[in-house]
Amino acid sequence: ALQVYTNAVLATVDFTGLADDGSTTTGSWAHVYNNNLTFDLVKDGYDTGTSYTLTDTGSTTGGGGIKTLKTWLQHVDGSVSTTYGQYVYVDAITKYEVQSTLNGTYTDTAVPSAPSVTTQATGYSNRTSIYAVTALEAVETTTTGSTVRETVTYVIPVTENVLSAANTTLATGEGIAISVSSLSKTFNKGDTYSGSTVTTVSDLISYINGDTSWGSDLTVTAASGGYYRSNQNVNFTEANSGNPAQVSVTASSSKLWYKLGSTHISGVVTLSNSDKAADIAGALATAISSMKNTAQAYTYGAAYVTGGKIAITKRVSIAGYPDDITTGVTSIPTISFVIDAAQTSTTLGLTSSATSNLASLSYAGASSGVFLSITQNDVPGMYVKLVNNNAGASTLAGGATTVSSSLHTGATSGILGAIGYSSASITNQVSPYVTSLVSDTHFIGPNTAYANVFADVSTATTSTSQAAAVTNRSGWL
Repeated sequence: ALQVYTNAVLATVDFTGLADDGSTTTGSWAHVYNNNLTFDLVKDGYDTGTSYTLTDTGSTTGGGGIKTLKTWLQHVDGSVSTTYGQYVYVDAITKYEVQSTLNGTYTDTAVPSAPSVTTQATGYSNRTSIYAVTALEAVETTTTGSTVRETVTYVIPVTENVLSAANTTLATGEGIAISVSSLSKTFNKGDTYSGSTVTTVSDLISYINGDTSWGSDLTVTAASGGYYRSNQNVNFTEANSGNPAQVSVTASSSKLWYKLGSTHISGVVTLSNSDKAADIAGALATAISSMKNTAQAYTYGAAYVTGGKIAITKRVSIAGYPDDITTGVTSIPTISFVIDAAQTSTTLGLTSSATSNLASLSYAGASSGVFLSITQNDVPGMYVKLVNNNAGASTLAGGATTVSSSLHTGATSGILGAIGYSSASITNQVSPYVTSLVSDTHFIGPNTAYANVFADVSTATTSTSQAAAVTNRSGWL
C-alpha cells in the first residue's frame, strides 16, 4: 500500500526506486491526493484509443516528482486491490491544452476546476477528472437472494476394522447403485475408470465423481462424510509389564477428571477400587452422554463398545437427540484426563503405590509407573449428493431417485451400510443403511447443503452497485 494524502504543503515527492509490489497476494493499492502537487502543463491529445485508459494519448510536465511513480503504477495496475483501489491525483494544473483533431494543433483551454478528493469515495466519484493520474477500482456487485436447487443427499456408514479404524477395501462385487429418472447405473469394486480399478472406498468416490451419465442437468457428487463417529480407546497399563492397570480407591478419593476436547463436557467419573480400562470407558460413555450444554441440549453421545473402547458421535439437538449423521460433522474432540500434582482434580490413585499420580504417569519401566492415554480412530462414512441443475422441472421427488449400497456376483459381506465391527455388522444386511437426509429429522430447519425440495428452488440475482473505475493516465507521466 502507498498512502500520501492530506499534506497541504507537500509540493514535491520522489518515488525513485519504487518499482514493484513486493510479495502482496491481495492486490496493491495507492491513495495519493489532497496534497500540493502541480502539473505545469497537461496536453490532452486527440483520442484514437479508449478514453481514460492507457491507450488515451496525452502528456504532462511538472508534477512535483509524481512522474517518478510511473514505473510502480504500471507494474501494479493489473493487480489493484479490489477493496481499496488505486487513486493518484495531482492537486493543481497551471495550463491545459487540448488537441481536437488527429495530428492537429493544441489549443489553450480553460483549466477545469480541481475536484475535492479527500477520500477513496471522492476519488471514485471524480475518476474521470483530468486531475486523475490513475483511478482504478474493480466493479462492485450486489447479490440478492440465493441460488437453491432441488437436492437430495444420501449418507452411508462404513464399518471399522479390528483396530477400530475405518475399513477402506471394498468386498468383491460391493458398490453403489444410483437411479435417477429411469436411468440406473452401478459403481462396483472391480470396475475400471480412467485407467484405474476400483478397490477402495476412495476409488469408489472418485469413480462416481468422474461419471457424466446423467448429463449437465444433474450433478452427482460423492465424498467421504456422514455417519461420522470417533472410536476412542482407553489405554491403562502397568509401565513395567504392559498388563492391565488398576486404580486405587480409598474412602472418598474415587474421582477421575476427564475432558472432551475444549467442549463444555468435562468433570469427574466415580470409580471403584481395582477398576480397569473397561470400567473407565463405561463410566466415560455414561458421563459424556448425560451432560447437557447451557441450552440444556445434549451435544455429544458416547456408547461403550467393549474393552476400553467408546464410540462417540455428535448429537442433533432436536426431539430424541439422535446421532448427527449429516455431512456437516467433520471431527470429534478427543478425551483427555486431568492429573494434577495436588490430586484435587483426580483424587483416586493411578496405582496402589505411595508414588504420586504425576510421578507414576508415563514412568516407563518403573514398578510404580502407569500409562493412561486415549487412542482415537475417526470413522467417516461416505455420501452421494444429487443436485438437479434444472430450475424448471423436478427430477428428484416422488421416489424417482434411489441410491443404494449393493452386493453383486454372489458376495455375502461388505464394508458399506453398517456400523461397528463384528461378524454381524460386516455381513451385508438385507437393507444396508443408506439414509436420505431430511430436514427436522436429521438436521434442524432448512439446509441447502443437504436437502431441498423443488418448491424451495430459487435463483440469486446479481446487479452492479458500483461501476468499475478505469482511468489510467500513467502513460502521460
